[in-house]
Amino acid sequence: MGIFDSLPNDLASALGISSTNAALLLSLMILVAIGLAIVVAGSGEFNIIATAVPMLAAMGFLVAIGWLPYWILITAAILTAAYGAKMLRDGTVS
Repeated sequence: MGIFDSLPNDLASALGISSTNAALLLSLMILVAIGLAIVVAGSGEFNIIATAVPMLAAMGFLVAIGWLPYWILITAAILTAAYGAKMLRDGTVS
């Protein structure tokens, strides 16, 4: 996969941490960047669907390239579904 395999290893050697921790750190940086872009583009208004869909898609990509453990994606999807069900139950979905 080229750069996707070497980037965590390069970061790990530069920071003196394990390759697994470097991959998690890279995943976190990508997810934070996407989340901040969504917040800035949304002009301060929070919409769970507009936030959850790109974040879950990005997590899926990170799982596919091997940087993020699959259980984090599954946990995020279950929590998002539970929150969506709560919104439907309370009638707060617009």
